Amino acid sequence: MEKNFIRVRSIKDITISSSLLLIGIILSIVFDSNGAVYGGIALIILGLILLFVLKSGYKDTENGEFYKKRDFSFNKKMKASLLSALASSPENINPTDEGEGIRLEIFYSKASGKAFLQLFEYVPFQYHPCSEVYEYEIDRIKNFVK
Repeated sequence: MEKNFIRVRSIKDITISSSLLLIGIILSIVFDSNGAVYGGIALIILGLILLFVLKSGYKDTENGEFYKKRDFSFNKKMKASLLSALASSPENINPTDEGEGIRLEIFYSKASGKAFLQLFEYVPFQYHPCSEVYEYEIDRIKNFVK
């Protein structure tokens, strides 16, 4: 199974940038002091930059569903045990962020109840997939999801 996710703006991103813009506009218009006007202009610029740069959500390219992403790092020695656990029982994986060399990426959506897991191995300068994408119900991986 091949799944592709693209980065998109989440509701949280839009809320942060629009609130900074709104506060900056209010500061610039309401107050007469130079400090408030300069602070308001700085907040407006920051809000605009975040509006164009900040993308913390993920969208499935096939069906358009929105997902959140979590990733965990593991020691390279755990690759075989992680591969076997991913294939049969992902709930037995202990989600520690210890080690480097193996990364477990999890895309999940509480609305749809689905989660997609894939294991990546670090080959100098880049992570490459070393497993297929596994689809599970979100209830089976609740130790990974906050």
